[in-house]
Amino acid sequence: MPPRTSGRTRKRALEADAASGDEKGAKAAKLGKTSDVHGSFASQPSDSDDTDPPAKPTKKKTATSNRATKSTKSTKKPAGTTKNSEKLYKASITAIDKKSKELARRMKPNQGMYGVTSDHYAIAMAKFLPDVEKLLVDSPKHAFNLLMYIGEQAHADLDFGPKMCGFGDTEEPYKKMDQVMVRVIDKRVEADGKVEATSMEQGIDEGNDSENELKAYMKELGGKRPNKSERNWIDKLRQKEAALKIQTAKLRRETAEAWAPIALRDMVVMRDYLDEYGIGDHYFHDSIAKLEAFKSPAKTVATVA
Repeated sequence: MPPRTSGRTRKRALEADAASGDEKGAKAAKLGKTSDVHGSFASQPSDSDDTDPPAKPTKKKTATSNRATKSTKSTKKPAGTTKNSEKLYKASITAIDKKSKELARRMKPNQGMYGVTSDHYAIAMAKFLPDVEKLLVDSPKHAFNLLMYIGEQAHADLDFGPKMCGFGDTEEPYKKMDQVMVRVIDKRVEADGKVEATSMEQGIDEGNDSENELKAYMKELGGKRPNKSERNWIDKLRQKEAALKIQTAKLRRETAEAWAPIALRDMVVMRDYLDEYGIGDHYFHDSIAKLEAFKSPAKTVATVA
């Protein structure tokens, strides 16, 4: 058995243990302070260390700079203007073709006064003039080409029947087209800055396959009077030829730089054709006169101030 200790002895032992614990805690605290001091010195950069340059303060945008930015943006042309004009132009061409085909299906060779005539074509085509006005704002070229196309579709097949020229209702639509065309020409000249004043003979058609097909068929008939079936075939070939000529003229105007003489030639040819049936007096009358001023056999360039 271990020797028994008295209460006094145990008390002294406990006091000795407590004193030694306090001494160890004081030493640990002292060591902690020393390490903190060393750590603080270690964290400070030395004179030889490379340091990053201080960040530059950001400048606040003033109201003046904001106004300048806004004014710069406002002078720029809206994006997609040309694309929108091209889209409207193509949509209008499609609508015109659709309307023209619809009227053609309703034509009859021996119709009465209530049948489809050039009056109906002219009135229907004049309804597309608002599209020309819209295009004129951003693209005088598209407006001009569209109005030329409208004018070429503003009559019936005059060889189809004796009453295809109508009863006088082409006059007002033709006048409206002419009035708009005069403004369109002015705008296009202003936009281009000059007009290529070449001879009017530029761009004359050399013929096409459809025309040759019609001539070949007429030659095959040998001058005899065609029967009903042959007459129907002649009408189809003639209408096909006319449609192809219109599309060829449209493409030529869209791609040509010397637009004035080409347009003048197309207007004069169509006016003379309509004159044969008594409805050409008001067909782009003033517009032809305006384009005549740009015509020059010497092929010079007329600059417009």
